[in-house]
Amino acid sequence: MRVATLTAAVLMTGCGHLRRAVGLEASAPPPTELPTAVFAGTQRVLSTPGQPDGRLERIVTTGSGAAAEVAPGDTVVLLSLAGPGVVRRIRITLASPDPHWLRRVALRMHWDDEVQPSVHVPLGDFFGNGFELRPYASLAMGFAGEGFYSYLPMPFARSAHIVLENGTGETIEAVAFDADVETAATLTEPVATLHALWNRDPRPRPDSRHLVVDIEGAGWFVGTTLAAQGHEGSFAFLSGNGIFTVDGNPLDSSTVASYVGAGPASEAAVAGPLQGVALQETEHTRLAAYRWHLADPIPFRRSFRLELERGRADREGAEYATVAYWYQSEPHELPRLPGPHERRVPDVLVPRDALWGDEVEVVGMGRGVTRMVLPVPRADRYEVNVFPEASPGSVNPTVSVVGSSDPGRELDVNPAGSEPGDLLPSVVVDTVAANRRTVDLQLDAGGSGVAVPAAVHLRPLNSWAERWWGIGTWPNWGGPDPATGLLYVWGPDDDPALDRVHELPNGHALAWEPLDAEEDGTVELAPDGGTAYAQSFLYSPRRRAVTLVTEYEGALRVRIDDTPALERPRRPGHAEVEMDAYLLPGWNRVRVKLAAAGSAGSFRMRAADPFGELYWARTPY
Repeated sequence: MRVATLTAAVLMTGCGHLRRAVGLEASAPPPTELPTAVFAGTQRVLSTPGQPDGRLERIVTTGSGAAAEVAPGDTVVLLSLAGPGVVRRIRITLASPDPHWLRRVALRMHWDDEVQPSVHVPLGDFFGNGFELRPYASLAMGFAGEGFYSYLPMPFARSAHIVLENGTGETIEAVAFDADVETAATLTEPVATLHALWNRDPRPRPDSRHLVVDIEGAGWFVGTTLAAQGHEGSFAFLSGNGIFTVDGNPLDSSTVASYVGAGPASEAAVAGPLQGVALQETEHTRLAAYRWHLADPIPFRRSFRLELERGRADREGAEYATVAYWYQSEPHELPRLPGPHERRVPDVLVPRDALWGDEVEVVGMGRGVTRMVLPVPRADRYEVNVFPEASPGSVNPTVSVVGSSDPGRELDVNPAGSEPGDLLPSVVVDTVAANRRTVDLQLDAGGSGVAVPAAVHLRPLNSWAERWWGIGTWPNWGGPDPATGLLYVWGPDDDPALDRVHELPNGHALAWEPLDAEEDGTVELAPDGGTAYAQSFLYSPRRRAVTLVTEYEGALRVRIDDTPALERPRRPGHAEVEMDAYLLPGWNRVRVKLAAAGSAGSFRMRAADPFGELYWARTPY
């Protein structure tokens, strides 16, 4: 079995239709070509036995002795048993002075004398508390009474080893562990053992899905926990869809919010037995949630893949950290768990379209002087935001834009309490009208070595158009392909005058109505599918070329007055689409036709404007 660590997206609500899609009714056995013993073993531990065939033993590691304290960098064996058996329940309590201990302490599990662990996950994330301790109770696990507990069955044929790793740099005090173990149990070999994988995208990119897990082999998928935090102050990242791919077959899915049972941010978090939310707080836009497939475990014969999408078109800035839980027989190969410092919950989030310091050209200009060459996506006016990286003991460098009259800003890389490599809050260095393909930053540390910033964000200063007129919707008779909606000619195609009333095929009349974009610039134009139109007006003081930038869901056609500017029959493979247009002096009518099929249609649009001379209005004045 191979588990990959790619970055990509996912979800769905129920699994009855999933089982049917892979050829299994709810009570049907797996296909005969599969190693049925694997599934029989899994069904054995996921079901209540009619007649116990083993002995139940309580194994306790109290708060005294070898497990009472764990020194920095050390490990402690919580459980070591010979098989066969099934760990039916575990409970762990501990105390640590490190504020990041939920991520820096790791749980490791080895079954049947394997060298590589089947479970190697941050302790908090394994128990659904990736951000902070929040009491909750689900059927599989939870946190209560100052301790974590899990009822996920953990079968083993020959041996079981559960280990706690202290990566905090501080002594862990008062570790306590106890477990209920069914010993001498009869298990069909090969035994399908519990596996868990933690995966996080520290650098989410536009149009990048989060890959929860990618498995090769045969087994049962039984659950997901999610710790997500938004970059942009809203929970819009939960509106994306997800994808289950079972044995190479993609399956229908719902939104991330539906999958984990997350409600509106204004409502209290609800933790149900099989899905729910342990934490949802708006200050940091954080969500800790879960979905257990214990009542409907998902069988896979050759492969299983689960991905999560970050909002519509993957354009929401959000960091996802997930744990996938599944059962399958050995052998296996898990990717390495990142080091304790890399696993911490970041206090500072970098925008999804920022440039990371190790991804751009860095040029030495002499002793203590370094230049960063930053590619510019298009001619535009940008605010230059620099994210320093903590480097205790280093000289604070001054950073400036090459060619600017502004003297620049000093970057504090020695803030109190910081650790090497910490990502620090951004510093606004300058604003720049970029007409060429790069912006160059110069860092001067006065003759000392220069710490290159962790990231730089060139934020376009022009905003998304906010005021529009809209009309629709006309039917899309072309079936599931939204592009066919662009083929039909309706009244607004020929006459965009705002005082015109147009008829639908059923005789109903439609008139243009004012539309206000959402906070992020999104215009919901065809919320229930179909074909709709929008228009706004863009002012230019002179005749000039312009680059318009748009993002959309559906199929899109754009005209400037009567001149075609863009036609896209499909949603783009990347978040932003550019179109070159030509503006006349004065007001230019920007016309949008959007077709959607089976889902909502939306768009947003802005104009690249290096010199700040363009502006939008709903009505010319």
